Amino acid sequence: MKLWSRKVYADTAASTPLDPRVLTVLTQTAKNIFGNPSSIHRAGLEAGKILDTSREKIAGILGVSPEEIVFTSGGTEANNLAIRGAFEAYYKKTGKPAHIIVSAIEHKSVLEAAENCKIFGGRVTVLPVDQNGHTNLTELKNSFTEDTVLVSVGYVNNEVGTVVDLKQISKIIRDYRKKQGTAFPYFHTDACQAPRFFSLKAESLGIDMMTINGSKIYGPKGVGCLYLNKDVKINPIQMGGGQEFGLRSGTQNVAGISAFSTALEICEQERDAQVKNVSTIRDYLVEEIKKQISGAIFYGSTESTNRAPNNINVGFDGVMAEDLVIGLDVLGIEASTGSACSSKSKPESHVLKALGFTSPFSSIRLSLGKDTNKKEANIIIEALKKETTRLRRK
Repeated sequence: MKLWSRKVYADTAASTPLDPRVLTVLTQTAKNIFGNPSSIHRAGLEAGKILDTSREKIAGILGVSPEEIVFTSGGTEANNLAIRGAFEAYYKKTGKPAHIIVSAIEHKSVLEAAENCKIFGGRVTVLPVDQNGHTNLTELKNSFTEDTVLVSVGYVNNEVGTVVDLKQISKIIRDYRKKQGTAFPYFHTDACQAPRFFSLKAESLGIDMMTINGSKIYGPKGVGCLYLNKDVKINPIQMGGGQEFGLRSGTQNVAGISAFSTALEICEQERDAQVKNVSTIRDYLVEEIKKQISGAIFYGSTESTNRAPNNINVGFDGVMAEDLVIGLDVLGIEASTGSACSSKSKPESHVLKALGFTSPFSSIRLSLGKDTNKKEANIIIEALKKETTRLRRK
């Protein structure tokens, strides 16, 4: 029996519900704006205007030019476009396969896209991280070669919430480029987990490419974008009509893009309040779990400034994570064992492994929403106590 009549959703790192304001934009645009934005008749021009407005809105939030925003179907496609696009452009220009550097705890869409380049002769360096998930900067400096085309390090890790100092990494990359007199390597970051809590100003962060998607920010699924600095040259990986400045062919999802830009705008406007409110509940949950449940092991940084406010990654001695998630679901608590994009295919977390943890029990991720309150936090705690006790008796 559920502990509460309403579900407690604690998996916002996997997907967020639609903000009602975003839903209004989505439905109204889908209802009224049906033209193809590439068409030159009135309906097409109306759609094109919505597309342009959305692009300008996002560009303003990132502090970049509208022409530097490329709309995609989401984070996975944007990551693939950045990585494979940079690799293929370098190969086309030089006739040589390139070298790519990624951190060990990247999202699978980054790691697999980089691995794919090996098929075409590319080389990939996977940077180790420390126990908190921070990239080894000495290894980064030592990994550069004359054919390094790209470094990709995520802004906020989706499993353990580690926040990366992109400015520090950017300085290392820019110093190398200046010393070598080259435009390479480009610096890409997967920022899908970042918009709710952290600045997206591209120049300040020092990045050349940045991935954002709608499903993590109370926006629609199936839509996202890649920020691409105007001086960065990449190849398209999808052929067709040449939409999105020739980099992403296919008719744009105008309603989804409009809703996505609205969701990002709301994140920008409400960021300070979200950080304060969500951090308070997160810290309360962590302290109460420590007090009330024995054998709790927390993964990732213990410094709140180095961790996303919504993230708790915790394991319990003697309790299998998958069994716990299933048991919590029966009680109405929705959590996960890690990345939703890979949890069904690979139960072992590559992130925890990279952090140096090899517990056979693994961990669960509680990722809190902007409306998660203390009452819900107490419900989560009671459910955790109930299920850890039950599973340890088995």
